[in-house]
Amino acid sequence: MVQEWKIKKVKELTEEIDASPVVGMLDLHGLGAAQLQKIRTDTRDSAKIIVTKKGIIKRAIDSSKKENIKDLEKYDPHIPALMLSKDNAFKLYKKVESSKTEAYAKAGNIAPRDITVPAGETNLPPGPVISDLQSAGVKAMIQGDKIAIREDSHLVKEGEKISAIKANVMMKLGIKPMEVSLNMMGAHEKDIIFDKSTLAINTEEYLTNIRTAYTQGFNLAYNADIFIKEIMPQKLREAHTSAMNLAINAEIASNDTIAPIIQKANSEMQSLASQLPEGARGSATAAQPQAAPAPAPTGEAEAAPKEEKKEDKAKTDEEAAEGLGALFG
Repeated sequence: MVQEWKIKKVKELTEEIDASPVVGMLDLHGLGAAQLQKIRTDTRDSAKIIVTKKGIIKRAIDSSKKENIKDLEKYDPHIPALMLSKDNAFKLYKKVESSKTEAYAKAGNIAPRDITVPAGETNLPPGPVISDLQSAGVKAMIQGDKIAIREDSHLVKEGEKISAIKANVMMKLGIKPMEVSLNMMGAHEKDIIFDKSTLAINTEEYLTNIRTAYTQGFNLAYNADIFIKEIMPQKLREAHTSAMNLAINAEIASNDTIAPIIQKANSEMQSLASQLPEGARGSATAAQPQAAPAPAPTGEAEAAPKEEKKEDKAKTDEEAAEGLGALFG
């Protein structure tokens, strides 16, 4: 007969699984209690870690209403635990990876880097431990009431399997070469199972690739005239500019083109006039800025300027006629 507490535990865990947007399957193998507690503290604002018997976890997953949640059972961890969170699976995995903590090495661990015992005094009192140090290749001696390391001693190379004697020496010297964290084997979110290999992608690189792909796709569609909504504003602006240029150069008059056509004609006239002798330009210089007229005189002197104005007008007409005669032969 199944114990009552187990039935209650399965029911509670099932309800928590159904209420959580993301459910991660963890393997706590190789993780000490102290490290687990630290990781729990680091992630408590965004996730809940549930450690219980493998059978209870399996029954709770089997009882869940979530689609495809049973696929989490394929991972079969040595020491299972569940991680429940409202964060998306990728963000949750990143937090798990960033919560790594230092740990002592155990016999059989692979050294993550070269490990060297630095020269100097230790906190170890004289005793049998000096033999352990020397057996591990550490050059130790007694110095007063402490054991001292005579010179830097290379203990383990990167990638080398750590022996029991060397693991014991590192523990006594307080050297923690290992980094441990939760092993998230997979996660369930929105009816999809994400494997660890998928969750471990570099999100920044992935986003950069998406931006690059969008830019390349946009350029292809634009240059190949594939009319999609993303390129239509630019295409319409380009078409409007091309149509305006065509109409202006072909002198097709419309409300939009008449002003530019007149400006173009005036500019061409001014350019042509600038190539002629000054006396032959005639009225082509009319568009150039002129000085403001002088104020009108008062009193008896008014009559004289009027006559001069008539003379100037006659002279101007004569010069214009001569200029046109020179221009047109």
